[in-house]
Amino acid sequence: MKILIVGIGGVGGYFGGLLAKHKSNENKIYFMARGEHLEQIKTSGLTIVSQDQKWIVYPDIASDNPEDFGLVDYAIICTKSYDLKETAQKIKSCIKDGTVIIPLLNGLDNSTLLRNLFPNALVADGCAFTISRLVSPGKIEVKGNSHKIIYGIQGTVDVRLNYLSELFHKAGIVCKLTEEINIQVWQKFIFIAAIATITSYYLLSFGEIKANQTYISEFADLINECISLALKMGILLEPDFSDIVWNRFLLLQPQSTSSMCADFMARREKTEIDSLSGFVVKKAQEYKLEVPQFKRMYEGILGRY
Repeated sequence: MKILIVGIGGVGGYFGGLLAKHKSNENKIYFMARGEHLEQIKTSGLTIVSQDQKWIVYPDIASDNPEDFGLVDYAIICTKSYDLKETAQKIKSCIKDGTVIIPLLNGLDNSTLLRNLFPNALVADGCAFTISRLVSPGKIEVKGNSHKIIYGIQGTVDVRLNYLSELFHKAGIVCKLTEEINIQVWQKFIFIAAIATITSYYLLSFGEIKANQTYISEFADLINECISLALKMGILLEPDFSDIVWNRFLLLQPQSTSSMCADFMARREKTEIDSLSGFVVKKAQEYKLEVPQFKRMYEGILGRY
């Protein structure tokens, strides 16, 4: 089996690194990266540093040229949402009939875009939970103790998905294969959209948000607005889901912030603003739902840049 990890940043680097660490003659692990990061992986491997360990892995192939990989059986896409369309076009030569594609990136429209581009592939939905960042070329830093992947196709069972689940487990990756993936993806989206929006609006860390009662109240508003949108769109969430989101937020390391906020603070040209905050605002308009906190912060963030 040929397994291509596209995007070796925090998510792709950590989970792809575990796959490469446990690769075998039966499974070839490929990394698609670019620039200095790629060169460092080629020459010295990918270094992954967590709280209690450090390891270096070498994929079977690391390249920025899709022609080097040939046709693959699995493509796990870990880029940012704003790069997805360009990335998908780039890897077209790697995708055959029956290739399993799993996007592990923020946002709710990713699988739809991929199914339109690759109608003969098996496109799943997925979400990754990890606090990991690319801190320098060839080096991924991992924080916290909770890292997992949830993936699947709504209402569908497929042996190819089961095979990947077995492979994840062998590599030490905590994963859940589910036929109820829509709820799982929405649950992550609500959390990410709310926390990315408030941290990016104020340009603050998680700890600074937690320490201010006004920010806490506004964060609760964002969560509830997003839950209302999900319900309006037919997603059945647990009655106490707002509490679940809050408890998950409390576990975040106080000195960290969202990746979208980090992008804004670094003044990067591209961010996830449209796939997260913007998605909520635009979908709410479509469903004639008021989301005043999201609208205020979305417009405020855009007004700064």
